[in-house]
Amino acid sequence: MVINNIRYRWNIYLVLLLYKITLDIIYIVLIAPKYAYVGYQLHFSILKYLISLAIVAILIQPIAGLLTNISTSSLIILILNLAYFIPGCTTYALSGLSNSYFCFFALYWSLLMFFHYYFRRFLIIPPPKKITPFIFYSIVALISFFALLISGLYNGFRFHFNLMDVYSLRDFQSSLHLPAIVRYLHPLASVLIPITVVYFLLKKDILVAVLLSVVQLLLFAFGGHKTTLFALFAAIFIALFYQDKRKLWILYILLTLNIIVFIEMLTFHGNSFVSSFIQFRTFFIPNMISYQFYEYFSSHEFVYLRDSILRWVGFVNPYGMPIPILISGAYTGNYSVWANNGLCGDAFYQFGWFGVVLYPILITTAIRFFEACTKNLDIRIVFTSCIIFSQAFINSPFFIVMLTNGFIFTCLFLYLMPRESSQF
Repeated sequence: MVINNIRYRWNIYLVLLLYKITLDIIYIVLIAPKYAYVGYQLHFSILKYLISLAIVAILIQPIAGLLTNISTSSLIILILNLAYFIPGCTTYALSGLSNSYFCFFALYWSLLMFFHYYFRRFLIIPPPKKITPFIFYSIVALISFFALLISGLYNGFRFHFNLMDVYSLRDFQSSLHLPAIVRYLHPLASVLIPITVVYFLLKKDILVAVLLSVVQLLLFAFGGHKTTLFALFAAIFIALFYQDKRKLWILYILLTLNIIVFIEMLTFHGNSFVSSFIQFRTFFIPNMISYQFYEYFSSHEFVYLRDSILRWVGFVNPYGMPIPILISGAYTGNYSVWANNGLCGDAFYQFGWFGVVLYPILITTAIRFFEACTKNLDIRIVFTSCIIFSQAFINSPFFIVMLTNGFIFTCLFLYLMPRESSQF
């Protein structure tokens, strides 16, 4: 058993290292040449590259530990490491980001990992079993009804499957000036429905799962947010194929996606469809935007939540416009695009270097609460939820994730979900 554990650990180390190296190569041969016009240039520094490798080497053991003692919180932190931390090290080393930013980035991540391992877990009294199914099914029915109502009223129940022109859908949605309740319910439904699809697939209620999947496709067609579509396909894949013994799959899948990029480049004369949606948009863009937030607010006034929860008690955003719009305009000249960002970018623009301590504590606390609410749920339901909210933490400010993106409500939803299996 000891030998197997050692082999298992070294297997994780090897896959993580290969994942990092293949990401580096993708940045050098594809991202930098293709996206140089938006700032992804190659400024290789051997010193920065060695520093980035050193940080990965220091944290590789605690990252591997996330897979040896799997839990809800470790799943979220693992995904954040794979989708944000490791690509962030690549971005720093190869695109010439400042050393001061990487100090902030590395300290933020070290504290996040430290708090994950040493924060105590929460205990929550389980809900009454007699009323839980009624409340849960009522929420599912109401969310599905409102999703259909939104699609019918504002989009005529139209479907849309082309990923290449989603921005036209977003422009259309923005032009409608939707009521606040619709702006809240639409993203909330987009989160809850994929989780519910997994629940009904596990119950073998295929018809209900299919109907809910159709509702999710309608939600994607209204706004064109790719995460809405991705969440559905991820949910179905996880429900059908994932098991606890296959927890290494997440590493193998991401490494395989990197390898597919190389195959595409050889096949399609240097082009890659996968890289434009996975490596570039999902991994590298959030890191570059984080740096832009850091660079801009290194010489400008911090916001101190005046654009967030404090605006409800009379505080005013000192910049007179949403901060993502401000950053987009400052770095691209386009004031109609939102440069949304979470994690390091969110922490710095709100509180500067104080955010490097505060935000890892906030995120760890939120994840511990999420973990308590999912206790004894099937791992496939939990894993789907973790993927959805990991991406939310990467791309959105913390308090937006808590409220607008529905983190708190989803915790309540999962808390009330009937525990018909206890595989996790």
